[in-house]
Amino acid sequence: MRGWWQQPYAFLPGWRAPLLNGLALGALLAFIIVFLEPSGTDRYQAPWRTLRLCGYGLCILLPMLLVHALNRWRARRRHGHWTMLQSLQSTLLLLLLILLSSYLYNVYAVNARQPVWDDALIWMLRIGLPYLPLLVVPGVLLQRRLRALALRQAESTGLVSVCGHNRNERLRLAVDDVLYAQAQQNYVTLCHVQGSTVKQRMLRLTLVELQQQLPQLQRVHRSYLVNPSQVQGVAGNARRRRLQLQHVQTTIPVSARFDLRRLTPPDSSALDQKLTS
Repeated sequence: MRGWWQQPYAFLPGWRAPLLNGLALGALLAFIIVFLEPSGTDRYQAPWRTLRLCGYGLCILLPMLLVHALNRWRARRRHGHWTMLQSLQSTLLLLLLILLSSYLYNVYAVNARQPVWDDALIWMLRIGLPYLPLLVVPGVLLQRRLRALALRQAESTGLVSVCGHNRNERLRLAVDDVLYAQAQQNYVTLCHVQGSTVKQRMLRLTLVELQQQLPQLQRVHRSYLVNPSQVQGVAGNARRRRLQLQHVQTTIPVSARFDLRRLTPPDSSALDQKLTS
């Protein structure tokens, strides 16, 4: 059984979410420093004091954009495959860059002195680290909200791109036109509708990688992904269940461990009523 860190995690390459998240968290940090004046900030006096202190917000925005650019590059090299492990690694890198950039900003812009690298770690642990809990919770909540909006927007546009490992293996289609996908060793056969015709395209990638690119699909069997919007019903019994899809006569086997309530739409209760003993 795969660990949670190997589970696919849909990576969104757009810049809107990290930009808005960075601006919001940067503004929150600037507000805390300027108005709440923690860590002896009330004793700080310098020309353009407020502007200098607000500059700490850039120590969140710029690392967030930098890490996102790095993630886009990594995702392209992995052909869109992204897991919880990669997401965790990027988060840890982001936190480290925020602490480091905050220290450098404090040294050069706020106090106008040269860095002492022996004191850098102490500063990041004693001064920078206590701010992170104030930012992590709103950051996670905002990221989830922006992520949900981005996925909803991607679905509303209709068209998505599916890429395989081989050159020129790129298929652009509407999510609603996808019927199912079947794994065949190192390849996946993607069945979809084009106009009034049902077509199949073989791509060199795994089901996990395909689900990463099409998170709307559900893995109902170790060898099959299905589009829940294309499911018409289920036949068989509790031990041997097979899904009936629109547009095709082929039925899809369902693992005994798969919960049919995850197939919405259609209504799971309607599915359960079609099971025969």
